[in-house]
Amino acid sequence: MKGKRMKSVLVIMFIAVTSTTFAGDWKNDAPASGNYDEYFSPCSNATITENGGKKFLVLPSGGALVVKTHQMKANPLTRYRLSFEAYVDGPHVVEAVPMYHQLFFETSRNKGAKGQALPLWSIVFRDKEGKPIPVGYDPFFNTIMSKTLRPYSEEFRTPPNTETLEISFFNPNKEDSLFITALKITEVKSPETANINPDFSLGADNYSGINILAHGKLVPDPERPDKYFLDFTQSKGCGARGDFIPVTPGETYRVEYKFSRSPKLDEGIARLIIFFYNSFSQRADCQSGELSRIFTAGKQMVQGEYSFVVPQEMHFMRTYMECGRFEYVRIIKESNTEEKTDTQK
Repeated sequence: MKGKRMKSVLVIMFIAVTSTTFAGDWKNDAPASGNYDEYFSPCSNATITENGGKKFLVLPSGGALVVKTHQMKANPLTRYRLSFEAYVDGPHVVEAVPMYHQLFFETSRNKGAKGQALPLWSIVFRDKEGKPIPVGYDPFFNTIMSKTLRPYSEEFRTPPNTETLEISFFNPNKEDSLFITALKITEVKSPETANINPDFSLGADNYSGINILAHGKLVPDPERPDKYFLDFTQSKGCGARGDFIPVTPGETYRVEYKFSRSPKLDEGIARLIIFFYNSFSQRADCQSGELSRIFTAGKQMVQGEYSFVVPQEMHFMRTYMECGRFEYVRIIKESNTEEKTDTQK
């Protein structure tokens, strides 16, 4: 969006991952020069304001506003976490219209088509030529709809051939203002699992690690504070696909799981499946059809683990969950070489 450069002092803290990862694009201090363009593409309508002792970047009401960060150097097939705090000032908030929460599970396009266009964020990955890299899905949990200042976060893995990434904030509503502060991007180093958010502990509305979801929802676990189940509500047409996990043929992995059939279902079985792919794509012709195993459960909770070797010519894998109440699904790397055959432990 073109416009006059802002002269307001931007004092939101932007914390870099490392000097090598972001190549100095993001600094470890507030831009003392007050140069708005040091961090964002110019947007003449955006403002800086203070509230409760914090400085906020504001996308005001009145029109469809987009604020984008500059493209930042990023490594391919690397995990990062985006975090910030935000709130909405206006009539279109979930506290005033509880039904808006139903739009939370819709894609960005459907949010406007089925109800009210609401503020959201997005992450764009670009290759060495600056072209966007398609990821094959539209995040459904990237909506900001509360009048209360609260934290938001998204953990993600960059696709192959990623050279840069950028963060966009979009305020499509003419009556609402969007307030953002404490924006930060950090690299997730030495993660315990190959899959993201394996025990659904990132928050009630944080579906990081899942890019397709149908008829499922995170529900609180009464016996584990701050933990959740991924629970499905239908016996047909339900399921969740996990993010792609890069692997190398011959590597040994272990899946650990605990799940049962959803208590909301009277019959049927719950399933956990691992698919292998020969490319970073969701096309059917890129799926090998080879499975490490299909795991099933009835109404009783099933807990177990299983080790497997990545087949030849397969370079990505992902999990698929359906009809169950899942407490955790952990994918853990055991070795770099084919040291053993697939065995049920």
